[in-house]
Amino acid sequence: VYWTETMHQDASEKRDNKWKNVNVFPRTKDFNIILAMIANADVVDQEKLDYATNLVVLMEHLVKKERSGYDNESFSNRIVQFEGHGNSYNCKPDIFTYNTLISIAANAGRPEVAEETLEKMAKKSAAGDFSVKPDKTTFNTVISAWARSKTHSSGDKAAGVIHLMQKMADEGDESVRPDRISLTSVMNSLISSAKRSRNAPLQAEDIIQRMEQSKDSHLQP
Repeated sequence: VYWTETMHQDASEKRDNKWKNVNVFPRTKDFNIILAMIANADVVDQEKLDYATNLVVLMEHLVKKERSGYDNESFSNRIVQFEGHGNSYNCKPDIFTYNTLISIAANAGRPEVAEETLEKMAKKSAAGDFSVKPDKTTFNTVISAWARSKTHSSGDKAAGVIHLMQKMADEGDESVRPDRISLTSVMNSLISSAKRSRNAPLQAEDIIQRMEQSKDSHLQP
């Protein structure tokens, strides 16, 4: 009995010591999986949006902690060590993270949060973090969020987003040029807000003209 207990104790100690040398950190994809599950839930409410927002804030906090908590040499060595095992030490939010958060905000009926996240991505991109540069999915999801909200200013807000897309495209960023999804979502938003906004008919007419003048046959009405 003594021998058995001793062997069990030795095995437990070895196991514990083994795991003490293993760094288990959440990675970007781990957080993204959770966010995707929230976005695809049958019901997405304010509580789920708050939870998702807190997850992203945690990711941002962990990245800052990693950068300040270790000297560059030892940190780099640990990065190489983990990458060698197919793991990533980094939990930095990427474009999928923010796009999913925007989708959650849209599903929760909070278009203003979706647009705030878009603005945050644009600021980070302008500061040099091109990994979170808003793409066409980002913009279209924000437009959809406003279109679904049916608030007094939803048409104006949706039109504002598509005008920004057009401006960026005209300045050389063809990756965010409005497509049929963009235009259709804005039109739906303007139609639903026509009774609440005097500008809606004029804005809808402008969108139709854009579609008629487009060189892209897929956008022509």
